[in-house]
Amino acid sequence: MHNAEVSQTVYGSPTAAYDSVLKYGSLGIQSTADDFLTYHAASPTGSNNVWVQFQGARGDLGPGAAIINLMTSRIKAGLDTSTDRLAYYFSDACGGDGTDPGNYGGFRPGSNTALPGGQGAPNCAGGYSDFDAFGDLAISDLRNPVVTYAETQLLLAEASYQKAGGGAAGVAAAQPYLNNVRANETYGATAAGTTTFASEPTVPATLDNIIQEKYIDLFGSLEVWNDYKRTCLPPLAGAPTNTSTTQVRSAIPGRLPYGISEINANTSTPNVPANGRNANDPNACPSYTYPTAF
Repeated sequence: MHNAEVSQTVYGSPTAAYDSVLKYGSLGIQSTADDFLTYHAASPTGSNNVWVQFQGARGDLGPGAAIINLMTSRIKAGLDTSTDRLAYYFSDACGGDGTDPGNYGGFRPGSNTALPGGQGAPNCAGGYSDFDAFGDLAISDLRNPVVTYAETQLLLAEASYQKAGGGAAGVAAAQPYLNNVRANETYGATAAGTTTFASEPTVPATLDNIIQEKYIDLFGSLEVWNDYKRTCLPPLAGAPTNTSTTQVRSAIPGRLPYGISEINANTSTPNVPANGRNANDPNACPSYTYPTAF
């Protein structure tokens, strides 16, 4: 799928990348029970989940506004009805039971909650406390997802949608795969078993809904960045340099940065392309301003 944008050049066919995904994805992980996970244990300490180890040593990582705004806006719109995944990823900042999506908020760059789109502080009657905390992700024996049933099904959904040409035909072709994911909502496992969330209602398998589902379900995976570069979904804004509501920010980076030594030594080679794009991802996504709400 990483080559979907340049399928014609690489494979000689505009749909060859999607054909490959449909062929091999159908042979991939067939159920959530077969998800490929990391291994972590409560003891010894060196076996603890990497989130736990990082936060224990540093404690300076907080949730961003984009994913929280996306999750809460989908709940408020009725696209998702359960808050259990939201409460699993993040803490209820008002100290409630986690069921009120209004009790969550995320940071904009610089830990500035007042930046446009940051939602500010959650509206807690007695003030808020745990604004920057992760929820049940901080479990010492949490086994993080690496390659999963959800990812496989959502790749099949996207490939089906695109192969059918999008529109109503694309939605119909992709619908079974998106339905499979929303009926089997999980995230990794602990020694006690698979982490399972409530099933979500059926929503149309538009490309937007497919990628949003993947952006949420693959939390912590680099693949959501690759999805964004390919589809420009969900619509994300680059880091702001000030609190202006109208300033257009830089685009989300299209490739990992190279060090100055590499640039000096290999500027004339394809290692450091002049346009800052990888060969399999030549099309930059648009730059956005931060909206007042996601």
